[in-house]
Amino acid sequence: MTIPPMKQALWKVRTPSKPSAGPEWMSYSFLAEAEKCPRAAFLKYSDYEQLWDRPGYPQRPNAAALAGSVVHSAAEKILRQLIADGVNTTRSTAAAQSMRSLGGFSAVLSTAFEKTVEKEAANPRFTEFELTLRKQIEARMPRMREALQEILADRQLLASPGSAAGASWPRRGDHQRRSLSPGTHFEVELRDTILMWRGRVDMLTLSEEGCSISDIKTGQPDDSHRLQLQIYALLWGADSDLNYRETPVIGLQIGYGAGVTAVEVPTQDESSVLRADLLKRTLQIRQELSLPIVPAKPCPSNCGYCQVKLLCDDFWTVAPTMATPADRFRHLELILTHQESDSVWVATTTSLKADSQKREVFIKRPSEGVAFWRELTPRSTLRLTDATVTYGQPDEKPLISITAFTEPLVIPPEL
Repeated sequence: MTIPPMKQALWKVRTPSKPSAGPEWMSYSFLAEAEKCPRAAFLKYSDYEQLWDRPGYPQRPNAAALAGSVVHSAAEKILRQLIADGVNTTRSTAAAQSMRSLGGFSAVLSTAFEKTVEKEAANPRFTEFELTLRKQIEARMPRMREALQEILADRQLLASPGSAAGASWPRRGDHQRRSLSPGTHFEVELRDTILMWRGRVDMLTLSEEGCSISDIKTGQPDDSHRLQLQIYALLWGADSDLNYRETPVIGLQIGYGAGVTAVEVPTQDESSVLRADLLKRTLQIRQELSLPIVPAKPCPSNCGYCQVKLLCDDFWTVAPTMATPADRFRHLELILTHQESDSVWVATTTSLKADSQKREVFIKRPSEGVAFWRELTPRSTLRLTDATVTYGQPDEKPLISITAFTEPLVIPPEL
């Protein structure tokens, strides 16, 4: 596999090349992220052409999230094959035969993981952690196999008449949008052209009785999942292209590892209230994203797993108040003063105290070296996520160590 060269080092890029006021089409996932912290959504979904050719800021890999994505992809692959083989339930001899033709659960999971890695080849944050992620996914594979089996248990399917795996539905990238035929369809994008909302449904089944919408979740049950399914029902009712015959929704289901959970189908009045609420929330968040300074909401729950904390000045203002000396990994902002040796810099920081008093520290380079180390200069600001702090004697400077999980951002001194 050939990895495209990075245009510019990740640790040099601080601002977007093309700021974004939000997507043209709103979605539930974006709205939820933006309401949680508008600044994070702004930074995450703006473009960084100096880094790569894809939209948004590169996603930092996470073994748990990656495992969930792989399980989700594997489940869809298996369900597509079952429908193509004319299987109408996952608990049947025919389903077992279809699974054998795919090579079994482990083979499908391995293929799904390799495809995921291939898609992430251009991601500068992914390539740094690929070897570590491979080891972590390999260790998780037995549990991933169990989760896949649990998700697929007792699934009912409906093939499109005269087609395999709902073949009448155009694949992603096909811009034709036409009325769906009876059967089970995957990855269906629903749109409301008035509300300017869209949502991608994992699995949608049309029958003579009506429309059933299912979503596959690899995490724990959450109330937000129910709202997401009800929004899908709203979008299906408004999508005059795919739902030309105005077929009603008769069922909403969420597939968890522990089984399928039914979600109440909203009534017409409830849908009207939901639609008005989404419109209000959409207008509010678009206004916030269009401000000269997009507001940030730094707090432990928002910043803990934030993908763009390196770029957010507000985070580094409050970061010292979020950490405790017991934290194994720390997020630190340092001002470099001078280089002690080839492998050690001296810096000052307020990130180790909540009272904003500067403290001198040593920063140690890993034995294998790091790319940004050669370009450090006095008076530069160095931001480090997931570094470690070692305290010696009271009169000794704390030692900051760069770990395998540390990500840096170097801000040159102002002239």
